[in-house]
Amino acid sequence: MTLLVPKYMTNFFQNGVFQVPQWPVIAGMLLLVTASGAISALQNYQLQSTGEDIVRDARLALSKHLLRLPIREYDQRDSGDLLSRVGNDTSQLRNAFMQCTSALASGFITVIGSAAFMAMLDPILFGTAITLLLTVFTLMLLSAKFIERASYDSQYTLGDLTSTLNRDLAGIRTIRASNGFENENKVIAALINRVRLSGLKIAKIQSIVNPLATIALQLAAIIVFGLGLWRVTTGLLSVEKLTQFIMLLFISISPLSQIIYAGSQIGNSMAAMNRIREILDIPEEKDSDTVVATINEHMPLAHSGPRPPAVEFQHVYFSYGSKPILRDLNLSISQGSVTALVGPSGAGKSTILQLIERFYDPSSGNINVLGKDITTCDRDDLRSHIAYVEQDSPALSGSIRENLLLGSNDCSDDECRRVLESVNLSHLLDRSDKGLDMQIGENGIMLSGGERQRLAIARALLSTAKIILLDEATANLDADNERLITQLLTQVEGRTFIIVAHRLATIIDSDLIYVLNQGRIIGSGTHKQLFKTAPFYRNLATEQYIS
Repeated sequence: MTLLVPKYMTNFFQNGVFQVPQWPVIAGMLLLVTASGAISALQNYQLQSTGEDIVRDARLALSKHLLRLPIREYDQRDSGDLLSRVGNDTSQLRNAFMQCTSALASGFITVIGSAAFMAMLDPILFGTAITLLLTVFTLMLLSAKFIERASYDSQYTLGDLTSTLNRDLAGIRTIRASNGFENENKVIAALINRVRLSGLKIAKIQSIVNPLATIALQLAAIIVFGLGLWRVTTGLLSVEKLTQFIMLLFISISPLSQIIYAGSQIGNSMAAMNRIREILDIPEEKDSDTVVATINEHMPLAHSGPRPPAVEFQHVYFSYGSKPILRDLNLSISQGSVTALVGPSGAGKSTILQLIERFYDPSSGNINVLGKDITTCDRDDLRSHIAYVEQDSPALSGSIRENLLLGSNDCSDDECRRVLESVNLSHLLDRSDKGLDMQIGENGIMLSGGERQRLAIARALLSTAKIILLDEATANLDADNERLITQLLTQVEGRTFIIVAHRLATIIDSDLIYVLNQGRIIGSGTHKQLFKTAPFYRNLATEQYIS
């Protein structure tokens, strides 16, 4: 529609003399301009809407993928950098889409249409104009690569800044207590300055390229206009055609400027896309799995005699990087039993639990859970049979209910209250009139360390899992609550408990205790048996005044 306006303008000239056209012509032109503006407004809204859809899809894909990465990736990457990719980098995609699509859709059509009309009006003027414009485009293409590299560095630095702030906010109490504010402030200030310098690097390139492109466009218009006037004076071109040509040229300059600016922004968007692709190209945890088996639960046998194993390790070796953790490990844990793993720090106790959860796969050997080799089972199916209480017992931001129902959404409020009572946490419901919907703060900051541990144990007991892994799950409990949890574990029927503990008082009543040192099992049996036959265990017990 915009391209039709110059044709209407020729009605203002007759044989090179200005004249006012009839009112239908003026009304038609005004209607054309109004319709063009209305459709442009609709187009801009549609582009905004589509841009938001693109960001939504990118964030959905990236966030879903982030939660499915192998555990090793979380060990090696900063969480702040990953968050920056979901937030900042996806926003860069939206900005690039808005600019590039607007420029390359309607803008590109306008430029091509103008070029076609100008070529028909005067090929010589058109050839002059197109030569100058191609020079401008060549300049933009050369600059885009430099901008992409600088933008990539800037976004990585921004990811480092987000990681540092995320770390400091998580440890703000430690920083305050250690008077570490000034040191952390210096680190953050240095990163902010690095982000600034990266931004200035981009700004330098764009501050040179964009004005040069604008000057080149203006020079092109001046040259074309001067050449057109000369052709009019020599009779090679009429005033009407020159007027139409110049209007078409000026109509094309605005979208050309948009295309040029979009070209300068392509570097930013490509850097953001590359950072997003880096994560999306990492295989998900289950991508290399070959699922051929399904786990079937086997309840402990009611009659006397050996129970079927819930967990078996057969000649398992495991290394983290180049550091060996487990060496030729063999163990068998019966269903319905309470089994403890004890030993010094670094012996491999927590690693055993993480291998059962299949956070990692062994370097060699087999691990069976409920009679199935876990490497042949679907990970989600495997984990539906296992509940895991981690060493630091993290609580998720949200309510008590949300923490209890993580993975167990079909439990009733009464069941939630009963399980809280069983771990001596019913008093939490009295702290607020919101009851189960009481907020516990970020990372459960409104709870004590012992309360967070008992909440994690309550979540495990509320689940339908038949195997419950407890990694130092009572380390922050007082003596009374520790005794309560220990008695509770012995009273729960139909569950297999595997407990990692440094405090032997929590596991002396276990059905079986495995003693580990340097990744190997050096003894197994009940507390009484080990105290008599295993010097290493006896030393551990004696140090804790246990006999």
